[in-house]
Amino acid sequence: MTEESFEKYLTHFIKFVKCSLDNKVLLILDNHNSHMSPNGLDVYKNNGIILLTLPPHTSHKLQPLDVYVYGPFKTYFNQESDSFMVNNPGKTINLKNIPTLAGRAHQRAFTPLNITKGFEHRGICPYNPNIFSHADLAFASVPDRPNTGIENQQIRVEAVNLVPNEPGNEDEDIAGPSTSDTNTGEATHITPPKNAVTSLKTPEEVRPYPSAPPRKTQGKRKPTRTKILTDTPNLEE
Repeated sequence: MTEESFEKYLTHFIKFVKCSLDNKVLLILDNHNSHMSPNGLDVYKNNGIILLTLPPHTSHKLQPLDVYVYGPFKTYFNQESDSFMVNNPGKTINLKNIPTLAGRAHQRAFTPLNITKGFEHRGICPYNPNIFSHADLAFASVPDRPNTGIENQQIRVEAVNLVPNEPGNEDEDIAGPSTSDTNTGEATHITPPKNAVTSLKTPEEVRPYPSAPPRKTQGKRKPTRTKILTDTPNLEE
């Protein structure tokens, strides 16, 4: 999305919503830079559009169309693609087939019921400020899980001491099978050598976890917050 393409969208939005200074509407968007162009802000003010931006890292919960419209659209498009390949064996999907497949998926996903459900279940319309708890939008906390379970148990590793025997110990037995009678049905076992060294090691010590590369700092957007861009203090910024 660019500033120019978003301004074209605003023209389409104003034409069909029929908003004006006497009939204002609320437009909820994320904090993408294309929504904050100077020309776009003038369009908002002159046509009665109140622009409210979502808080950072909350769009997966607060955007009404993500779950109830775009999610089903992807599912239906994949179903239409599977049906196309079944009905046309050996034929690949090209650019000419995509509009037809997307159009069928669009009719199934972009229904008034799905759209209204998206706004209702996100607490936007009707307004419900208690639809989410603080835990729903809390920061991720990875290392707070308790170290329980089989995956965290220590593994016993037996290593043989490769240092030669000390003088006088040349006749000591080397590890070998036990002398138990095979007719008794007992399983034979290997006795560890007397000079074996036993230690406990965790999987992380045997093979350390790979570390992620450092984050790139170039091109990072400034942290922002939710705000009404058409308010006077925000316009002055």
